Amino acid sequence: MAILRLFAQAREAAGTGRDDVDASTVGAVIEVAVARYGSRFADLLPTCRVWLNGEEVPLDTPVTGKDEVAVLPPVSGGSMSESDRMHGIESTDPATLDLAVLRAERESLRDREDAVSFVRRLAQGRIDLVSTIRANRASGGNGSVADVVRSAVGPAPSTGSARPPRDAEVSADHPLVAEFESLSDGLGFDDLDALDAAGLDRLHAGLVAFEAAQSEVRKALFDRIDALTAELVRRYKDGGASVDSLLQN
Repeated sequence: MAILRLFAQAREAAGTGRDDVDASTVGAVIEVAVARYGSRFADLLPTCRVWLNGEEVPLDTPVTGKDEVAVLPPVSGGSMSESDRMHGIESTDPATLDLAVLRAERESLRDREDAVSFVRRLAQGRIDLVSTIRANRASGGNGSVADVVRSAVGPAPSTGSARPPRDAEVSADHPLVAEFESLSDGLGFDDLDALDAAGLDRLHAGLVAFEAAQSEVRKALFDRIDALTAELVRRYKDGGASVDSLLQN
């Protein structure tokens, strides 16, 4: 009985982010999922990546009840419009947009990127913590959270971007934060000391898959924000927009 994790549009198509699937291979897990979730989910699959315990593997790879299969919709792998639709991002040519609409879309996407970046950093921090606990136990330590924290987990994870961070606040009840906390709690993060090696492996795989999904969404958001900003700059140079329209927020 493998655990199936679904992210982004795969989760929306299936109507759930987690399921238990009785199957013997990764491919068989996906076949059961297609039969269970229907055509919308099936149509999405050709552009998705399928991971087993945080790594891409062949579909004939065997699975057990301790394994976690994740389906991650990608940014790349299709046309720009297909990719954008996958992440709920407009693909309309910025040059055709009214100035007010262009600015409003850019600000909306910036707010969304703030939330994505926030949960991504949370995921990276938890991945570091879980990785350190696993290494501690593998070397003969007791792997307790208290001991790991006292020994220091390590440097803060990189954001993976040269962009300066925005001065933004993301509330604890934001839907994406709530989704991440639900995923973490469901995998046992709230009681790390009670997890055995297999439990830590499942937790690590789930966090890695979530972080990867958010990284791809973040890239798609950046690409669209850059396109909108470039159009604002072009209009400014052509006299069709003011400096305020470039600098606002």
